[in-house]
Amino acid sequence: SSGINAEYGDMNILHGNTSIVMLAAGTGITPFYRILKELAANKLFNNHTCDLLFYNKTQKDVLVKDKLESLAGNSKCKIGLVDVLSRETWDALMGHIEESHLSEYSPKSLFLVCGPKLFMELSASVLKDLGVEKCNIIE
Repeated sequence: SSGINAEYGDMNILHGNTSIVMLAAGTGITPFYRILKELAANKLFNNHTCDLLFYNKTQKDVLVKDKLESLAGNSKCKIGLVDVLSRETWDALMGHIEESHLSEYSPKSLFLVCGPKLFMELSASVLKDLGVEKCNIIE
């Protein structure tokens, strides 16, 4: 997460990427919440789309869900929120990060990744397999 905080001090890198995909696990949501607040409020991002895939064990582990939903609902850019659970059965995405979760996104999108070490390693492997270049991944 230190890379994300450093890279996004001024949000400049987001201006040239109209498709942003955030991959967060657990407390890895923390830097993304600040970025989403800026995306939601700043009209410079009106033509951007940002999807957050938020990986957690159970629904009760999903941090700041109400705040995220409020941000998405009042945003200038299009923000999509996708919860993915690994230890609870429900009617949406389940399991750990895998190619099928990301197949709808262009490898040219900007991928922001933050979470525990294992999540980071698995995300890097999945993104590489999908043909995403390192320059389009920020950890």
